[in-house]
Order: sequence, then C-alpha cells, then structure tokens
Amino acid sequence: MPITNAELWVEQSDISRAKVVEVPVRDLNDNEILCRIDSFGMSANNVTYAMLGKSYRYFDFFPVSEDAPAGKYGKVPVWAMATVTSSKHPRIPTGERLYGYFPLARYEIIKPSDAINSAWFYTSRPHLPEDRKVYNQLFRQSNDPFYDARHEGEMLLFRPLYWTSFFLSDYIQTQKAFGATVVVISSASSKTAFCYAWLAKESGLETIALTSTSNVEYVKRLGFYDTVLTYDHIAEIPRKPSLYVDVSGSKKLAHDVVEHLGKDCKRALSVGMSNAGEARGTFPEGTELFFAPPWMKKRQEELRGTLPNIMAASWKRAMDRVEQWVTIRRESGAENVEKIWRTMVNGRTPPDVGYVLSLWEGQKVFDNGSGTLSSISGQSKI
Repeated sequence: MPITNAELWVEQSDISRAKVVEVPVRDLNDNEILCRIDSFGMSANNVTYAMLGKSYRYFDFFPVSEDAPAGKYGKVPVWAMATVTSSKHPRIPTGERLYGYFPLARYEIIKPSDAINSAWFYTSRPHLPEDRKVYNQLFRQSNDPFYDARHEGEMLLFRPLYWTSFFLSDYIQTQKAFGATVVVISSASSKTAFCYAWLAKESGLETIALTSTSNVEYVKRLGFYDTVLTYDHIAEIPRKPSLYVDVSGSKKLAHDVVEHLGKDCKRALSVGMSNAGEARGTFPEGTELFFAPPWMKKRQEELRGTLPNIMAASWKRAMDRVEQWVTIRRESGAENVEKIWRTMVNGRTPPDVGYVLSLWEGQKVFDNGSGTLSSISGQSKI
C-alpha cells in the first residue's frame, strides 16, 4: 500500500509562513531504509537553521519536492528519534531506533554509507561542504553513548544545543578567553545561552546575562549568571576585559554592547538567532561567527580517543541537572506543530518550556523503543 508523507514547508523569504504538505513516499532502492520520524525537539535552534537555510545551506539537507516552485520553500531540519519501518539494507534491521538529523516530517528515506558500526553510521551528502558531516551521523539507540530512556525528551531538546555550548566553551578556553575575565551573554534565557553560561561559570569566567524584563526571574533562578541585566540597562555592564556572546542575532544590541565596552571588549562571538525577526538571516557586523561543526572536527582530530569520554562526562552532568531547567511540553499533529513553529519564530515561547513534538496525529507517538503508541498530550515537569 502506498505511503503518504507529511512535511512542514516554510517560505524561505518569510519562515513564519508554514504549511504541511502531503507527498508520496517512493519505493526503496537497494541499501536504503525508510525511517518513521517519531518525535523531535523544537527550539530557537531550529529557527536559526531556517533563518540560515539559504546562506548556510540548511535547506539543502532535505530538498522539497521538485514540483515545488524553485527557491520558494524549504524543509526545517530537526534532531529526532526515528524508527526503521522498512529496510533494504543488510545491516540495518526493521524496528531499529535511530537518533539524528531529519526533516520536520513523518518519514525520511536514508541511504547509509558503507562504514557502519554498532553505535552509529553516516549517510552521504556529497553536495554539501565537508564541515557539515556532523549532521550526517545517525546514532543507533541500542549503543548510543548519549541515549538514556529516562531522558529521551530532554535529549531531543538539549543534545544539539548543548554541543554548540560545549564546543563554544572549549573554543574560548583554548584561546584563554582572549584575555577576558567576564562574558556577557545575550538572550540569556535561551537554552543555548544558559548551557554555555553554566560551562563558562565552571571555567572561571564571570557571567553577565542580558535578557528581557519578563524573563529576569527565570534567568536568576537558573543560577548560572553572576549578574542579570535587562536590555535597557546595558550601561550597567562593568568595564572589565570582556567577551560578548551574541545568541539573539540583534544587530543593534551587539553594536550597543560592543560600543559600551569599548577597548574592554576582547572579542564578540555570534552563535545564534533567537530574535529571528530582527536578525533576518544575517549576523551582526563586527562579531565572529562561531560555527560548531568545524571546531568539533578539529577537536576530534586533536583529542582522538579521549574526546568521547570528555563529552560523555559533561553530558551526564548536564542531564543530572536538567530537571531544574525546563518543563517539557509534548504536542502532536500538524495543526499544533504549525502553531508552535509560528510562535517560536515570533519569539513568544516561555523560556521555561521545552517542546518535544511529533507530526503524527491523534496526540500519539512511538516512544522509548516500546513499539507501541503512547499519549504525549499535555505537560510534564522534568
């Protein structure tokens, strides 16, 4: 029986305009697998992927149908758990669960590369730059070193964000913080920002949060920032040797912070676009873009054999604390996903909520490798 896929398409010129499109799933070729995308995390990270969809080629990972108007739509990438529902690959069985980079859809066909081990494999995307290889890796749940069934929802939400923060912290530490003793972090309530703040504070840097008035209490409650300031109090940032880590993408904010610090601003780094409306797909001038994949590749080569253990230990410490950070909200179905996407793009999601979503209808999702459908409606404190 033919299978119909559901995919969320966004307009490349205005990513707040989204629609769910149904397209047929073609038959598998030899050595391909069909993956049912069970659930995925949704955060400002996905908004950044869409904002940079053209310039950084995130839309090229999962091209829309050839029948679509050229250059009009793109599919948003997500980090998801998926189940192999059909396989023509001799080493990937039906029923296996995978974690990796997928489109915001119900299904995706993957062709694994030749190199496969018990923990992961890659898919080949030769049309993309070599530094995007990290996105081509799929982890096999049964031997995934970062998978914990108790924290599957948290993993879907935090895993990509945490590694951006982890490698940003690593980069800054290897550069001896560029001579700074303080780091000023914008969009301090965003998950990428506060994961980095936690790591920065552990490394000995003084941390200063910039956030909106409505998020002040939440940011203080996290406990990762030595000082919490609202955006209209930039003049209160002390003039000490400082780094500015920009997570908002706001050009005006970056200009104002750098101008206020003057010669005390040792480096300004951009790592995200939580303020999608103002960023409009470009980073503030005068900031250095930190793109995690090339640095991660460099460190894998330099710390071969030891980096996985360092990462695993750091990840475990984060997951041991994650229950204090957010409330997971689980939603499903095309209408709910579309609504949350638009809310996320417009920056109106509460900072203490993390979304785990599914395009499958009926508020159901396959979860935790049980092979049975389970309800995901409502909220649960994690």
